[in-house]
Amino acid sequence: MKNGGGRRGGATSLSPVPTIGDKGFGKPPSTTTKTPTLIRRNATTATPSTKWRRERLALLKFKESFKNTSQEPLGSWEGSDCCKWKGVGCDPITTHVIKLDLRPPPITPIFLYNYHFLEAENVNPSLSELEHMNYLDLSGINFHSSPIPEFLGSMRRLRYLNLSFSHFGGRITHHLGNLSSLRALDLSYNLELYDDDMSWISKLSSLKYLALNGVYLQKAYNLFQVLSDLPSLSLAYLSSCGITNIHIPRGIVNSTFLANIEVLKLQQNALQGSILDAFQNMTSLQDLDLSWNSLSLIPHWLANLHSLVHVDLSENYFKSSEVSIESILGSMCSLISLDLSDNYHELVPSLKFGHGNLSGCTRYVLEELLLRQSGVGDSLPTWQTISTMAQKYDVPQEILDLGGNQFSGIIPSWIQNFQELQVLRLSHNLFTSEIPSSLCQPTFLQILDLAGNKLSGLIPHCIYHLTSMTIDKNTIPYPIDFIAPTPTIVFSSPPSPSPMAPIAVADSPIASSDDQWKNEGTKQVLKGLELDYTKTLEYLVNFDLSHNNLVGSIPEGLTCLSGLIGLNLSHNNLSGKIPSKMEDMKSLESMDLSSNNLYGPIPPTMSTMTFLSHLNLSNNNFSGPIPNGPQFSSYDPSSFSENPYLCGDPLGKACSPIIQPENPVNVEDGDNDERKDKVLLYFVVHLGFITGFWGSIGVLMYKRNWRHACFRRVENLADILYVETMIRMARLKKMIKKTQ
Repeated sequence: MKNGGGRRGGATSLSPVPTIGDKGFGKPPSTTTKTPTLIRRNATTATPSTKWRRERLALLKFKESFKNTSQEPLGSWEGSDCCKWKGVGCDPITTHVIKLDLRPPPITPIFLYNYHFLEAENVNPSLSELEHMNYLDLSGINFHSSPIPEFLGSMRRLRYLNLSFSHFGGRITHHLGNLSSLRALDLSYNLELYDDDMSWISKLSSLKYLALNGVYLQKAYNLFQVLSDLPSLSLAYLSSCGITNIHIPRGIVNSTFLANIEVLKLQQNALQGSILDAFQNMTSLQDLDLSWNSLSLIPHWLANLHSLVHVDLSENYFKSSEVSIESILGSMCSLISLDLSDNYHELVPSLKFGHGNLSGCTRYVLEELLLRQSGVGDSLPTWQTISTMAQKYDVPQEILDLGGNQFSGIIPSWIQNFQELQVLRLSHNLFTSEIPSSLCQPTFLQILDLAGNKLSGLIPHCIYHLTSMTIDKNTIPYPIDFIAPTPTIVFSSPPSPSPMAPIAVADSPIASSDDQWKNEGTKQVLKGLELDYTKTLEYLVNFDLSHNNLVGSIPEGLTCLSGLIGLNLSHNNLSGKIPSKMEDMKSLESMDLSSNNLYGPIPPTMSTMTFLSHLNLSNNNFSGPIPNGPQFSSYDPSSFSENPYLCGDPLGKACSPIIQPENPVNVEDGDNDERKDKVLLYFVVHLGFITGFWGSIGVLMYKRNWRHACFRRVENLADILYVETMIRMARLKKMIKKTQ
């Protein structure tokens, strides 16, 4: 799922920019300190030159400006040979310092708040004494909103400069325009940086890579005029910059306008109307991202950009297209991914496509086709195009997302021709009939989402090899026994657009690390909490079949899943007893069997499940005493409520031999009135939730400008709170020093 709705999208990800060695930047200087034997021998017998001493002292002065000098890589800056210090690279011949890389290691959001970043009040001017420096990376260092120092413009040998995620503030210094040898510049996600005149960039004639994501450039109206004058520019990252149509020249421009650009990222800006004609001369363009704007028309010339490999037009307001999907796919023979998802809105007509042909390419390399919520379901040519690709061409399709449209009829059998398919989403359409066994044919299929259709019949047994399957909100009567033939499988859950918990069934084939399905996200209920799993989906060991129509008893084969951590079978129609070997699931931490028709005693051996910290057996017909022991005494009494024949200390109810029915089926039949009252109560609660919650949240979902305004307001308040906190902390420190 994409992040969006604000200028801070992706600001917590410390992804390094491509090094000088990528995309034609030339090989970066080596960070090793290996030098010819003769030079090293001389260095040990002779006094180092004045220049070498000066470079070492300059680095030590730079180190002293940081608050946490013991943290790596600064902690290694000891000894006389600075070429052996971490993050410092020297020329193997002259041993001059030519590289300084203090970028932190890759950090995932889960570890972000436990990582201590380097901090300094500003960039120490001693760096300017490193005259031979050509590579400088200070990304991820907190410079506390200080301005980018002007002296960086005097380091004319720099070819690579990365200051992203460094908390710089104020106006970008125009002295950076003096770096005529610069080939890569990244100032991304310094959210307090701004500029209103970008003419200084025109002096960077060697620039190939430019990243200004998150820098406020709304008043820099000459931005694209300046960029068009850079003959070598090939990669431009300009997301969340406040760019509008005013910044881009209108109409057809000259043929040299950004003619060499290969990657253009303009997501999360304020572009409106048609995709601007100025882009049609970018014949070298390979990656175009215009997502999260307010564009409404796809022009006909888009199909003429034959070199495109990745196209992302999702999260816009497209009403129509002058070019068909057939024409796009038939002319872009190198296209790997096409994303037109989330362009359908109730107040905006469905995206319509014209007709075209698919004969322009002899071979297709398309891997991802994302049309989720694009309103193309009533577009018959689109369906026929995908069918033709599957049947006539050997397409290495890996992800096919057609969810949230109006496709109807039976699920077509030609899907089996996509042999490399890993993710198939057909959810929230109008498909009917049974799930075809042809879905078992794609060998690598990992995630199958069929939720929110009108499917019926039985589930094919051959789908047990899937990592995830979602079929909720259909009319499929399936027993839980269908998982019995696979007692050693691992269970995880796919994303579900509904509040109902998804069905998830998974095998455990060892997949390569680059499998596309591992990047998918999912929500899971574990220990009574709904958790959002993104990058860790492949490590999720949770079996969630809640809120379905499962019948029958809990199969004994389920207890063979000794590595399972979470088990949720709540809100079904399961009957029978808890399996006697449930204690074999030693790793289980959370188990929810609530709201079923289970009966019989709770197995006393479950008290040996020492990792089981969350248990919910409420709303069943269990009988007899609750097992004794510290494990069961730690559970909340509500975990055993609504079991009229259950007794024990957690319920404050003494056990009696009379209250021991083995099979209370007749009692269940006599409680029909009570069940009706429960249904009525649930209905009233859900009705209140829908009117209260969606009355406010629903408006933000469908009013894009309100949503953006709301998010920006929250972000501004967060910024104000952060600044006020830091100011007060600084004042407090001064007062403490004075008192001392």
